[in-house]
Amino acid sequence: MVRKQESEVGKFECVLAESGKAPSVGKLHVYKTSAVFKAEMFGLDNTTVSVKRRDLTHLDATQSLKLSVVYKDGKKKLDLQFASTKAPFRCIVDAWKLAESDAKPMFAVPVQKEDKHAKKDYGKGVEGIINMVKDKALTSYESANEKLKKVMRLKAGAKIPPTPKLPLIECEAVVSKCLFVKVHRAENLLAMDAGNTSDPFVVVRYRGLEATSSTMPKTLNPEWNEVFHFRTPPGKVELDDDDKVEIVAYDRDFGGLNDFIGYAKVDM
Repeated sequence: MVRKQESEVGKFECVLAESGKAPSVGKLHVYKTSAVFKAEMFGLDNTTVSVKRRDLTHLDATQSLKLSVVYKDGKKKLDLQFASTKAPFRCIVDAWKLAESDAKPMFAVPVQKEDKHAKKDYGKGVEGIINMVKDKALTSYESANEKLKKVMRLKAGAKIPPTPKLPLIECEAVVSKCLFVKVHRAENLLAMDAGNTSDPFVVVRYRGLEATSSTMPKTLNPEWNEVFHFRTPPGKVELDDDDKVEIVAYDRDFGGLNDFIGYAKVDM
């Protein structure tokens, strides 16, 4: 009922990937206070998922092909596959007035409303006065910076630089190790194109990082023999239950949305 009263601000073709269910091809419809995924499979799939802005925990498009809408205090997640996540991410951020992260590009959260009447404890004496002056100066700087970003985005359309921050230097340098993943081949893949064939490629993911293989044209039994390497977290010596490698196979559709073929997860 609420959606009928709202004007649509954008819609994007995508694939809904839910754990334990077949992928659903459809469109994400974005409104000012909600977003709705509707399957479009010629009446064969009536999947509809709705997310309201007030329930949003965060919006994650750090992976170039996947947009994660996390809501209901982080207990639910809507994973959507796009040819590119830039346009839908920007549409939702602008429509819902989300705050983008300076440290983590393509990541946004709802703006937290502060209690203006709450008094801050700055301490006593000279130290308290110094803390108060520092806090007022920082608040004024951040407010001016956000206003500048809004003007640049709305009027100039310029690329907005991140808010400058002082670097944090750790006293002890920790060297990261690397995880090497070799993708050999795949057999008997689904035919997604006319002529009973596909143009398969795979996306390999590890701890938020991802790498893409080359595309093998017109085959259901591709052989890549490609090696990918990922940096492990600093200080990590051995792999544990949190280390998982995900491999997603797609059919390359040049100029369109790539077709989902299959998914595999390897526990380390």
